[in-house]
Amino acid sequence: MSQSDLMKFFSRYDSEVTEADFTPEEIEERLKTLSYLKIHPRDREENKYLLLRGERIYEESLGEDRLFVESAIRKFEKALNTYDQGIIEEAKNAFKEFLEMMEEP
Repeated sequence: MSQSDLMKFFSRYDSEVTEADFTPEEIEERLKTLSYLKIHPRDREENKYLLLRGERIYEESLGEDRLFVESAIRKFEKALNTYDQGIIEEAKNAFKEFLEMMEEP
């Protein structure tokens, strides 16, 4: 996104914002801060790890345990698809706890 595109974007929300209000460094820093929005939550390392861990446990499980793991994976994937950080964090913590419980001997 160019500086002029960014200024046009901001101007829709605040008619007093001008390009002079930001230094090129401030604009670049803000773009870096927002870049995480371009990455699907499923592609973030911790979430990938949890999904792979869940898949491994699924493959090692039998019967009802396997159904529980499948359900937990689907719930976590559903949370990831919301892109809502609050929902994702809550689901991530619950999924981690579930996986730890399933890995206990």
